[in-house]
Amino acid sequence: MTARLQVYGRALLVTTKLGGFITAVASDYALGRLEANARKRAVELRELLGSLGPSFVKIGQALSSRPDLLPRDYLEVLSGLQDRLPSFPNEVAFAVIEEELGRPVREMFAEISEKAVAAASLGQVYKGRLHSGEWVAIKVQRPSIGESIAIDMLLLRRLMGVVDANVAALSQPLVPLVDEFAGRLFAELDYVMEVRSCGRACATLGGGFAWRLNCVMDMHLWKGSCGSEGDEERGRGMGDG
Repeated sequence: MTARLQVYGRALLVTTKLGGFITAVASDYALGRLEANARKRAVELRELLGSLGPSFVKIGQALSSRPDLLPRDYLEVLSGLQDRLPSFPNEVAFAVIEEELGRPVREMFAEISEKAVAAASLGQVYKGRLHSGEWVAIKVQRPSIGESIAIDMLLLRRLMGVVDANVAALSQPLVPLVDEFAGRLFAELDYVMEVRSCGRACATLGGGFAWRLNCVMDMHLWKGSCGSEGDEERGRGMGDG
């Protein structure tokens, strides 16, 4: 019941905020003030998306590079949308690491930074040193971020479906765009895909990487040699040596 109430609460918040913005833009269109109010509405949209959290921040950033969808004022304003959130507690991050890797943090790492060295909407990064002496970056997803994004994308898809059905002036339907953005967001949560991309970049540019699991990714910071599939197995035994 609590989870259902959370979804309903989120639905009310998203619908109210986005619905209010859409109504304002529709009013501008009806009054012939669409261009005159474009900058003002763009700022309102940036603040709105930022207030709705990671899913909508990412959507705003994606929209900022789509001149086929938005006027220049919107592109310029949304380009300033920051992908920064406060870091979540170390205890939570370390619990995720231990759950994913099945071993205590201090057993896997000889050293690990006391605080996250970077934090963004989807996760945060720690600096660590393996018992073998190699320095690594440890990337940890925010807990339940996948579920949060799934709920937001479902709500947004339904809301845009209503817009598609009732606004004839649209140059293209919005639901397929939501699907496109959702696919990109879930791709960013796929650490396996990301580490494979790192491997390809490593092979091209040099450097190395080790391994990655569902919610924790460890990337080696050494240079001059490229990680291979064998490094995945070695990574799982980080406490050794």
